[in-house]
Amino acid sequence: MLAKKQIERLRKVYKIPSNDEKYYIIVLASDSTMPTKKELKMLLSYREYAVRHFYRNPDRILTMDFPADSGHNTVTFLKGPAWQTNGKNGWCYRRLTWTSGPYYCPSSSVSKPTPPPWTLLQVLDHINDIGGKPYEKWETWKKEHPKIFS
Repeated sequence: MLAKKQIERLRKVYKIPSNDEKYYIIVLASDSTMPTKKELKMLLSYREYAVRHFYRNPDRILTMDFPADSGHNTVTFLKGPAWQTNGKNGWCYRRLTWTSGPYYCPSSSVSKPTPPPWTLLQVLDHINDIGGKPYEKWETWKKEHPKIFS
Protein backbone atom coordinates (compact mmCIF):
# COMPACT_ATOMS: atom_id res chain seq x y z
CA MET A 1 0.00 0.00 0.00
CA LEU A 2 1.27 3.44 -0.89
CA ALA A 3 2.43 5.59 2.00
CA LYS A 4 1.18 9.16 2.29
CA LYS A 5 4.56 10.55 1.18
CA GLN A 6 4.58 8.26 -1.86
CA ILE A 7 1.09 9.44 -2.85
CA GLU A 8 2.19 13.06 -2.47
CA ARG A 9 5.29 12.39 -4.59
CA LEU A 10 3.26 10.65 -7.29
CA ARG A 11 0.91 13.62 -7.43
CA LYS A 12 3.55 16.37 -7.23
CA VAL A 13 6.40 14.96 -9.32
CA TYR A 14 4.66 12.60 -11.75
CA LYS A 15 1.14 14.09 -11.83
CA ILE A 16 -0.35 10.64 -11.28
CA PRO A 17 -3.40 10.48 -9.02
CA SER A 18 -3.58 7.52 -6.67
CA ASN A 19 -7.28 6.95 -6.35
CA ASP A 20 -10.26 5.94 -8.47
CA GLU A 21 -11.63 9.36 -9.31
CA LYS A 22 -13.37 9.56 -12.67
CA TYR A 23 -12.00 10.73 -15.97
CA TYR A 24 -8.27 10.86 -15.27
CA ILE A 25 -6.38 9.23 -18.12
CA ILE A 26 -4.52 6.96 -15.67
CA VAL A 27 -4.49 6.45 -11.91
CA LEU A 28 -2.46 4.25 -9.61
CA ALA A 29 -4.56 2.30 -7.14
CA SER A 30 -3.97 3.38 -3.55
CA ASP A 31 -3.41 -0.25 -2.52
CA SER A 32 -0.59 -0.55 -5.05
CA THR A 33 3.06 -0.80 -4.13
CA MET A 34 5.34 1.99 -5.35
CA PRO A 35 6.48 1.62 -8.97
CA THR A 36 10.14 1.89 -9.91
CA LYS A 37 11.34 5.00 -11.76
CA LYS A 38 11.40 3.01 -15.01
CA GLU A 39 7.81 1.86 -14.43
CA LEU A 40 6.74 5.44 -13.70
CA LYS A 41 8.30 6.54 -16.98
CA MET A 42 6.33 3.79 -18.76
CA LEU A 43 3.08 4.94 -17.16
CA LEU A 44 3.72 8.55 -18.15
CA SER A 45 4.62 7.54 -21.68
CA TYR A 46 1.49 5.39 -21.95
CA ARG A 47 -0.61 8.32 -20.72
CA GLU A 48 0.91 10.59 -23.37
CA TYR A 49 0.39 7.94 -26.05
CA ALA A 50 -3.27 7.48 -25.09
CA VAL A 51 -3.96 11.21 -25.14
CA ARG A 52 -2.09 11.83 -28.39
CA HIS A 53 -3.77 8.87 -30.06
CA PHE A 54 -7.38 9.35 -28.92
CA TYR A 55 -7.88 13.13 -28.56
CA ARG A 56 -8.02 15.98 -31.05
CA ASN A 57 -6.43 18.53 -28.69
CA PRO A 58 -3.83 16.46 -26.83
CA ASP A 59 -1.72 19.40 -25.70
CA ARG A 60 -4.68 20.89 -23.80
CA ILE A 61 -5.13 17.65 -21.87
CA LEU A 62 -1.42 16.97 -21.34
CA THR A 63 -0.83 20.42 -19.83
CA MET A 64 -3.41 19.80 -17.09
CA ASP A 65 -2.07 19.15 -13.60
CA PHE A 66 -3.72 15.73 -13.82
CA PRO A 67 -4.57 14.88 -17.44
CA ALA A 68 -8.26 14.03 -17.71
CA ASP A 69 -11.25 14.10 -20.02
CA SER A 70 -14.88 13.78 -18.99
CA GLY A 71 -15.48 10.98 -21.49
CA HIS A 72 -12.38 8.93 -20.72
CA ASN A 73 -12.65 5.38 -19.40
CA THR A 74 -9.92 5.74 -16.75
CA VAL A 75 -7.28 3.02 -16.54
CA THR A 76 -6.39 2.12 -12.95
CA PHE A 77 -3.04 0.37 -12.56
CA LEU A 78 -2.05 -1.73 -9.58
CA LYS A 79 1.33 -3.20 -8.68
CA GLY A 80 1.84 -5.81 -6.03
CA PRO A 81 0.00 -8.40 -4.01
CA ALA A 82 -3.29 -6.55 -3.48
CA TRP A 83 -4.71 -8.52 -6.44
CA GLN A 84 -4.85 -12.29 -6.17
CA THR A 85 -2.68 -13.11 -9.21
CA ASN A 86 -0.09 -10.37 -8.93
CA GLY A 87 2.69 -11.54 -6.68
CA LYS A 88 5.13 -9.04 -5.20
CA ASN A 89 6.00 -7.17 -8.40
CA GLY A 90 3.20 -8.13 -10.77
CA TRP A 91 1.01 -5.57 -12.50
CA CYS A 92 -2.66 -5.52 -13.44
CA TYR A 93 -5.23 -2.96 -14.57
CA ARG A 94 -8.93 -2.23 -14.65
CA ARG A 95 -11.20 0.22 -16.42
CA LEU A 96 -13.53 2.63 -14.66
CA THR A 97 -16.59 1.14 -16.39
CA TRP A 98 -15.97 -2.49 -15.40
CA THR A 99 -18.87 -3.53 -13.20
CA SER A 100 -18.74 -7.35 -13.38
CA GLY A 101 -16.26 -10.12 -13.92
CA PRO A 102 -12.75 -10.01 -12.51
CA TYR A 103 -11.96 -6.73 -10.79
CA TYR A 104 -8.53 -6.53 -12.43
CA CYS A 105 -6.89 -8.04 -15.50
CA PRO A 106 -5.12 -10.41 -15.68
CA SER A 107 -7.28 -12.75 -13.67
CA SER A 108 -6.13 -16.14 -12.43
CA SER A 109 -7.71 -17.78 -15.50
CA VAL A 110 -5.42 -15.98 -17.98
CA SER A 111 -2.78 -18.19 -19.54
CA LYS A 112 -1.70 -16.12 -22.56
CA PRO A 113 0.58 -14.44 -23.31
CA THR A 114 1.86 -15.91 -20.05
CA PRO A 115 0.20 -16.75 -16.77
CA PRO A 116 0.22 -13.91 -14.23
CA PRO A 117 1.97 -12.13 -12.69
CA TRP A 118 2.60 -9.77 -15.61
CA THR A 119 5.15 -7.02 -15.98
CA LEU A 120 3.93 -3.49 -16.58
CA LEU A 121 4.93 -3.78 -20.23
CA GLN A 122 2.81 -6.92 -20.62
CA VAL A 123 -0.15 -5.06 -19.10
CA LEU A 124 0.34 -2.08 -21.43
CA ASP A 125 0.59 -4.43 -24.41
CA HIS A 126 -2.62 -6.16 -23.32
CA ILE A 127 -4.47 -2.84 -23.09
CA ASN A 128 -3.36 -2.15 -26.68
CA ASP A 129 -4.21 -5.59 -28.04
CA ILE A 130 -6.98 -5.73 -30.61
CA GLY A 131 -8.39 -9.16 -31.35
CA GLY A 132 -5.24 -10.93 -30.26
CA LYS A 133 -2.95 -8.71 -32.34
CA PRO A 134 -0.77 -5.83 -31.14
CA TYR A 135 -2.14 -2.43 -32.09
CA GLU A 136 0.20 -1.00 -34.72
CA LYS A 137 0.23 2.56 -33.35
CA TRP A 138 1.21 1.25 -29.90
CA GLU A 139 4.03 -0.82 -31.38
CA THR A 140 5.25 2.26 -33.26
CA TRP A 141 5.08 4.35 -30.07
CA LYS A 142 7.24 1.85 -28.20
CA LYS A 143 9.81 1.81 -31.02
CA GLU A 144 9.93 5.62 -30.96
CA HIS A 145 10.68 5.54 -27.20
CA PRO A 146 13.34 2.80 -26.86
CA LYS A 147 14.88 4.14 -23.65
CA ILE A 148 11.55 3.79 -21.87
CA PHE A 149 10.42 0.47 -23.36
CA SER A 150 13.73 -1.39 -23.64
